[in-house]
This record gives sequence, structure tokens and C-alpha cells, in this order.
Amino acid sequence: MGGNVRASILLGVLLIFGSVAREAAAQSGDIHCPTKGTQLIFSDGGRIEAVSDQGNYVCRFKSLKTEKKFDRLFGAFLPTGPNADQIRSLAPFEVGHKISFTNSGADVRGGDGFWFHDVVIERFENVVTDAGTFPSFVILEDDREMLSSHGEWQRKYWYAPDVGFVVKFEYLTLRGSPPPNYPKAWELTALRPGAPQPAAARPGPPPPPTPVVRPPTQASVPPPVTKPVQTIVASAQPVGTPPDGIWKMDMQVTTTNGNAVGGECQQHPSIPLTFVNGSAEGPSTKLRLTSDGVISGWMLAPSIGTTVVPFIVNVSGRLEDDVFTGSVSGRCIGSFTMRKQ
Repeated sequence: MGGNVRASILLGVLLIFGSVAREAAAQSGDIHCPTKGTQLIFSDGGRIEAVSDQGNYVCRFKSLKTEKKFDRLFGAFLPTGPNADQIRSLAPFEVGHKISFTNSGADVRGGDGFWFHDVVIERFENVVTDAGTFPSFVILEDDREMLSSHGEWQRKYWYAPDVGFVVKFEYLTLRGSPPPNYPKAWELTALRPGAPQPAAARPGPPPPPTPVVRPPTQASVPPPVTKPVQTIVASAQPVGTPPDGIWKMDMQVTTTNGNAVGGECQQHPSIPLTFVNGSAEGPSTKLRLTSDGVISGWMLAPSIGTTVVPFIVNVSGRLEDDVFTGSVSGRCIGSFTMRKQ
């Protein structure tokens, strides 16, 4: 009797520790793309197929309806844009990890807006969909519009590491009214894993060397004496982050979302920017130069008149021939060029 009780207790302890070990392994935070050829079908009618791993937590897919290809970061976010680096910093996933960022754009009624975004990995749980039960990280994105105070909304994603994609999505109104054309909820309804990729064949032993038949030996004639020629090889220019220092951005504003009373954007401002380790950051600027010659981020644009509204613009461009060119959007819309001083 006593032996049976001890055996039952030991079995219970082993089951508990086994469950904890499995949950810890599932919560490792490792992020990977689905196997090539994996098909995912969703309740909103979406049907996609995994194409490739683009690196840096970006996966490429194609629509099975239109055959068009697209990229997603963590299966939910766009991998480009001024806030992609902040979102990418969530990896590797860990419960409680939180980031915040701001940007400007139209509010839910089409006017000027200034947005605050908080993204947090809230918890790890099992979520049930029509495709099955998936251990998932719950990612919450809270969006608050601060200028007109029209409300606060939340996007909720269930990211399943075993799938490599979001298996459920919800959109909630926390305060105010739902914006027009807000995204509807959906979930994964079917999962068809792709075929495992065949292992690369190991090379066999090299073939035996072919016998070389040499012609009869003839009297050798000494080659003419020539002066050695020195070969000069031009060194390649290193590819990487543009050199730090002071750059001047010349902005050409074509549209301003301000007004003559409250203030409007300057049409042709020239703005000095100092980059250190590829970044220009401060109370009015947060710009980043990447190793492949891309500039992105946000900044305050100079304005005319008196205004209490920050003239925040999003910046996006690329380096060509030692000059950055690109566009600005938000409260000021137009283009820019930026040169090293």
C-alpha cells in the first residue's frame, strides 16, 4: 500500500516537472519562418503560402488567390517604415517586454493626428482555433490619438512559435468609437505544413586523375628577359553605414496640414543633423542610417507662425552617389535631399 502511494506521488511530480519543461521550451522566444510550402487558411478568407526566410525575423509569403508576394515581421507587422526597428527589438520574445513609439498622421475623422503606440508581450497561453490548439505569445498594441482625444484602440495578436505566424487576431475599442474600416477579427482555420527540404547530398570520392601524355622532350629555349610589371589593384570602397558627422537636409514641402492661423510648414527649410554611430536622436529627431544606405525615422519640421501642435514628419529615403534622397509625410508632405557637410 505504502509503495503504491509513493509511486503515485513520484509519477505526479514527474508529470508536473515534465509539463513545466515543455512550457519553458515553448516560451523560449525563438522566432522562425514556416517551412517553405506551408499553407495557412484564415477565417476571413485569406489563403497564403510560405515562400522563404528573408532574415532578421522577416518571412516572405504569397497569396494563393492573387499569387502576389509580401513580407511580414513576426507574421503581423510590416518590416519597413520608420518604426520597424522598434518593433523588431521585441525579439527574442519574453513576457513583459514592452516598446513605445510615436508618429503623426490622419485621425479617425480624417484630420491631423498625433499617435502614441505601446506594444507589449502580455502573456503566454494556449489559444484554440478551428485549426487546433497552439501555445502562443499574446502581443498587445495600444493606439492612442492624442490631439483630438477621439479614443484608444487595441490590436491583439496570438503568435504561435510552432507555426511561425499569428494564429488569431482581434481589434478592440478601449475608449471612444470604432474608427471607420477598422480591421475585423480572424483566426487560423487550417494548417498544411510544407514538405521538409531534402538534405544536401554528400559528395562522393573524386574520380581518379586522368593520365597525362607528355610530348617528347625538346631542347628548351630560354624565355626572353622582361621587366616585371607592377600591378596596382584599386581598393574597393567599404560598404556600410555612411560616415558619422554633420549632414544638411534640404526639405521641399509641397503640402502642409497646418493653417495660416495656427501655423504651417516651411516650404524650403534647411536642417543640420549630426549622426553618431548611424543615429541622430534627440527631443525633436529620431533618425537612423542602416548599413544598406537607408534612412528612416521621424523629426520635427520647422513651422511658420505660432502653434501648439508638433509638426512631426516621417522620413524615408536611400543613399545614392553620396546623397540621400527620399520623402517626408505626415503634417508636412514633400521630398528631401541630404548631403554631408
